[in-house]
Amino acid sequence: KPCSHLMNPEPKCLDHELPIQEVGLSLSRLDSRTLSEGFIITKEGLYLGMANVQDLLAAITEMQILAARYANPLTLLPGNVPINSKIDYLIQKKITFTACHFDIDRFKPYNDVYGYDLGDEIIRLLGSLIVSYSDTEIDFVGHIGGDDFIGLYQSKNWMERCTSILHGFDSKIIQYLSEADLS
Repeated sequence: KPCSHLMNPEPKCLDHELPIQEVGLSLSRLDSRTLSEGFIITKEGLYLGMANVQDLLAAITEMQILAARYANPLTLLPGNVPINSKIDYLIQKKITFTACHFDIDRFKPYNDVYGYDLGDEIIRLLGSLIVSYSDTEIDFVGHIGGDDFIGLYQSKNWMERCTSILHGFDSKIIQYLSEADLS
């Protein structure tokens, strides 16, 4: 019999530079037969190799373990190692981005007066605001430590996003302050 009876005439082909999350999402939409056959990895449209779902799951699991190892325990956002890796990657690939540093003014005196528990809530508040106003597909948010965060924005409207973060923080911080301090 000709091999064309056994082969898939339209195999799944994925470029080697496609982020692993996108590979997983793309493969999750395939039928089980196609998944069991594996997929072709290409470079500039040419055959580079084959992979299977088990390889993909192993790679994703390894990435999650590394991400958890280097995550900030308070916010669970990427810490310094992934931040530096992301910056190095963007520079190496010559990808245009804007780095924004977020720091809460007068945070140490706040912690001294209100305590570390409320201070931690404020840090988590800022982290969640930065994430919510970022495009998780192309932007990167990291927690340097304490009240310091970094946003690596590929979004063209990064300034609007940062302005929204500042306004969001200003509107929410008042619930964490006493009337006397507000006045």
